[in-house]
Amino acid sequence: MLWSPVRPDAGVIEASATALTRLTGRVERAQTAGLLPHRSSEELALELASVSHGLASLELCGMPAGVADRIWTDTLGDVLRGLCADAPDHHERETAEC
Repeated sequence: MLWSPVRPDAGVIEASATALTRLTGRVERAQTAGLLPHRSSEELALELASVSHGLASLELCGMPAGVADRIWTDTLGDVLRGLCADAPDHHERETAEC
């Protein structure tokens, strides 16, 4: 993992690694179900974590009042829909519908 020049303590590093491992496991289950593309599960987890960290940072820095929930839902929904479009199950459904 890459870290900023300010070194976090061991508890932060452990929590971060645990969260990423859990997210990777969820990505792998979604890939097995055909809901996400068969690419590197670690890279997909990093993409999703990056979006989430960006949203969290914006929220902490002053996202306009009353829009945070909608921005989170819309953004993560858009990202997941984009990823799902490349999933095997998505292509099978499109072919069957044609």
